[in-house]
Amino acid sequence: MKKINKENIMSDNKENFISLLNKYENNVVVPIIQRGYAQGRNTNEAEKIRDDFLDVIVDFLSNDKGELILDYIYGVKDNGIFYLLDGQQRLTTLFLFYWYFNFERERLKKFTYETRNSSKDFISFLLSIKRNEINLETNEKLSDKLKDNIKFLNFWEKDTTVKGMLKVIDDIHKRVKNNKNIKSSKLNGIQFYCEYIEGDPDDLYIKMNSRGKQLTDFEIFKSKLESFLDGKIDVNLLAEFKEKIDTTWSDFFWEFSKDSEKNDIDSIFKNFFDFVFRMLYAEQCEYIKKKNEKIGSYLKDFFNLFVIKTDTKYIDDSKNCMLECNIKFIVNILDIFYKLTTSKTIELFNEIFCIYDGNIYNNKISTFEENINIFDKKDDYIILLKINNYDLKYKILLFSFFIILNKIYKEENYKENENIDSIIKKIKDYKDILRFIRNFIFIYYEHIGNDDELKFQISFIKSFIENGKILLKPYNDNHQEILKIIVESEQNKLDILKSCDEKIRKIIYACENNVFLQGNIDFLLDNISNENIVNVVNYIFTKNGFNNENGNYLIHRAILVFIDKNEIENFRPYRSTTISIFRNNKDKDNDNKKLLIKYPNKLKEFINTIFNDKVNKTISDKCKNIIDNYKDDSHWKYLLIKNAKDANDNDVTLYNKEYSYSGEVKKHLYSGYYLYYQYRNSTHWDIPLTTKVHTMFYQLLKDNANFKDFKLYYYDGTNNPNIKGERILRYPNKEISYCYSWVTLAKEIEIENEKVLVGFTTAGYIIQCGLRKQKPFKNAEISEQVFELIKDKGLNFDGYNKDPNDDWYYMKDLDNYGEMLDEYKNTLIHVIDAFSKK
Repeated sequence: MKKINKENIMSDNKENFISLLNKYENNVVVPIIQRGYAQGRNTNEAEKIRDDFLDVIVDFLSNDKGELILDYIYGVKDNGIFYLLDGQQRLTTLFLFYWYFNFERERLKKFTYETRNSSKDFISFLLSIKRNEINLETNEKLSDKLKDNIKFLNFWEKDTTVKGMLKVIDDIHKRVKNNKNIKSSKLNGIQFYCEYIEGDPDDLYIKMNSRGKQLTDFEIFKSKLESFLDGKIDVNLLAEFKEKIDTTWSDFFWEFSKDSEKNDIDSIFKNFFDFVFRMLYAEQCEYIKKKNEKIGSYLKDFFNLFVIKTDTKYIDDSKNCMLECNIKFIVNILDIFYKLTTSKTIELFNEIFCIYDGNIYNNKISTFEENINIFDKKDDYIILLKINNYDLKYKILLFSFFIILNKIYKEENYKENENIDSIIKKIKDYKDILRFIRNFIFIYYEHIGNDDELKFQISFIKSFIENGKILLKPYNDNHQEILKIIVESEQNKLDILKSCDEKIRKIIYACENNVFLQGNIDFLLDNISNENIVNVVNYIFTKNGFNNENGNYLIHRAILVFIDKNEIENFRPYRSTTISIFRNNKDKDNDNKKLLIKYPNKLKEFINTIFNDKVNKTISDKCKNIIDNYKDDSHWKYLLIKNAKDANDNDVTLYNKEYSYSGEVKKHLYSGYYLYYQYRNSTHWDIPLTTKVHTMFYQLLKDNANFKDFKLYYYDGTNNPNIKGERILRYPNKEISYCYSWVTLAKEIEIENEKVLVGFTTAGYIIQCGLRKQKPFKNAEISEQVFELIKDKGLNFDGYNKDPNDDWYYMKDLDNYGEMLDEYKNTLIHVIDAFSKK
């Protein structure tokens, strides 16, 4: 529905095709500046437009309705000629219907094309053919019969307009040849509004920027919808709907489209109806053929959506009652918007909602990253044109606002109430309810994150709006436990808000508006009266997660202190995946957000500790104090919390880029958890994170002078030389040391010219001791020579596995530091003495 500057419009008349032709002494002309007839083109887009339009006309000719309105056409009168500026495609198709039924043949001669002579001549050819020359009973294509006519010129087929007309004639014939209900006499019941514009046709056409405007999707939808509603809803309601969609509502939406070609009024209308009908469908359509099939699979086109929405198990009367309620819902919403006017509607949205701008004390309801003021503009487009691409949580919040508007409309007897200010005040009174809804939607989405739960969410919210209180009845059996947690959390806040002063109220709203927490602040309520809580919250919780402005993940590590060991190992980011607790990101899989959802009580402990620390002034100092006081080194989370140094006194942090960005925590079948460095060319694990086995190496080297000749060897399949100092990690003051997995602490000896490592090898939980090959090999003959020499020395390896594989000669598993010392004294020292060079 294209709007034209009203100053240029001379009159507004409802016409049919023949009455339009009768008005002009000369012709109704498609001017030369227009393009050819596009509805008959062989493209997917043209086919859809053509099929929709032909279906609308054939349906009308087959039913008992009195008229079919095709919206507006525009043109210029000049010397008894009407030049079509907008409506060429529709009128050409109507011309072909009239020709096909041989209806008003003489008057059709006044319709012509100036675009090309061949188009004009072809129309004259059509009108020259007598009815008895065409057999309408044939199953063959009429276009073939026409082309066989001696008067048909072959070069006409090069004209796209002629080709298009032939195609549409065939399509009309296919639709009506066996349709016994067609009444060609109803053609004059197909009407349109004809608007006459002053000015030069060429200039006006260019200004309108509407070369060959097709019947829009919305015009087709509107026609189908009005036809669908006829006989199903109250006649007065239908009449009101038809009138307002072309008058008051059109005027309201026109204000948003008049200054920008991007915001055409048809798209605005269609997006509004699209949004509302989809949400109504989600709320009401319970009986879907396949329970788990997504709504989207049913949306073949916009009209089908509306039909399916009413296709429930209810009897027809109940369906029509629901249908009528839905139409009233739309009428009520649009009436309020129209009465508010465009400026006050935008103002109302902006007084209630805001996107996050850092101003958390503005008492508005933050929608954080997306603007749901559908009448605001973004990149020159009004938001309404983008809303159907938004995440579901934003759409639910907007629809909840519509539900409130509808409730107010009915309660306030709006039609008789001309005091719009009272309506605005009433809407603002619902701000606390909208705030609760915002919190519920965003928290629920973080917990569940499932679009299939849309029906439940809308039903729950609608019940809350209607009843004014939270009902804990089992709306959703799938997530009843989580729902209860969310509802109880929000109820706690509502209870505080009922009795608190304005200062506390503003603090709660400010914390809820935090861009990371997004309403989820139950863990803060113990400290909600603290005057510094808003500053603390906005420092700790940033847009992308926990604050890391100093680059050392101080807050992350301090929070990790409060997470239990077993909870960490069960937490998904620590099971065969990247250690992303230390990696902030914006998406839904933000692991900081997962900690907030999964362990709110742990964050509560952290926040309480921050506020209970009266000694340290800054949050950084408070976090350092939490980390310094953490002493439990029995679990690998200690390694993540503490800072370490390597053997060369360089700082080492397992959460830095070298490890956490390119590393993963892996679960080894026998050896616990490891931090695995992906970029090293090795099939082996790196730092073991579940055992203190490596501290035994450090203790052995530190406390026993006998081991001064023992060296550390790193085994990675290539048998590198002695381990460098940076491959040993010490926490935090050199009292505890860790080194990489598959490290051997040994004395090197030679047996039959073979280098043998006598000592200990780590394998996570296990310490292995014995005689290890310095270079892995498979040679049974050499291995047997070594075994024979050991036997000749009378050495005792009782309890050891004789292991002539790639790595070992003799090997035994140990459990503790004491067993290491015992094996050294009882076995290993004797091997060293027996084969050491004198």
